[in-house]
Amino acid sequence: MSLSFNTKSPMLLSEALNRFDSKQHQDYAAFQPFVSAYYAEKGGKKTAGSLAQALVMILNNWGAGKRKAPECQTQAAIEKCLSDKAFYSQLVQLKAAAPLLGISDDQQRSIKPEAPFASIAAFDSCLMAVLNRIADEILVFEKNSRSAAYPMKVLLLLTGLMPALDSSVRKGLTQAGLAGFHAACSLDHPTDAKKICALPFYLGALIQRHKILIYSAIASSQHRNLAAEYGRFFDIILSMQSDAPALLVFTPHPDAQKWYNI
Repeated sequence: MSLSFNTKSPMLLSEALNRFDSKQHQDYAAFQPFVSAYYAEKGGKKTAGSLAQALVMILNNWGAGKRKAPECQTQAAIEKCLSDKAFYSQLVQLKAAAPLLGISDDQQRSIKPEAPFASIAAFDSCLMAVLNRIADEILVFEKNSRSAAYPMKVLLLLTGLMPALDSSVRKGLTQAGLAGFHAACSLDHPTDAKKICALPFYLGALIQRHKILIYSAIASSQHRNLAAEYGRFFDIILSMQSDAPALLVFTPHPDAQKWYNI
């Protein structure tokens, strides 16, 4: 089982990046310096406050509080979450993880020795703990409704680990051939949690095999600020193939094993 590019041409990937919504590109580029400052100051209170303000702005621009999407918590509440040392430490770990995850020859999830996780279980626990804290401390959901999309948008913005499973990305994954994304994913559904935890390993394996292609595509595009922003790169490519020929395709297991049962 693997994800792979359906092209060897970086220009096709560059064109997809360039066609993506220009306002979202602008929002993301404007947000990046706040994230960089936050990590440079190791999650200090001043940079956490600036980041909280920027996070509210970009999430509102991206639809928070509209059409049943969750609202943002107060800026003070978000700043408190971002200032928490345990939460900051988990973000640092996830931020480093994307290119260090993969799929072994025997179709099992694998982590490189230099990754900040001692085991697959430790990665899963960290990822879901962060998403749950985001859902509870950065966002405000209606009762009994914790869709993964907006917590994953926050995760993407703060760590760049993986794409957010909103409707466009889910359509792109379906177009790629990955089953199980017709409906919204929930943080409270065990099968959806397995999908969320498994997907970064397929993307990590893809990064390891095609790092030069990805770098070339970004360097040839109008958005060079996405260099090493793997989660955002895949977020855009998957969104752009939601109603277009697939640039990313999935090769299933010959024994019909579900892709997330690894």
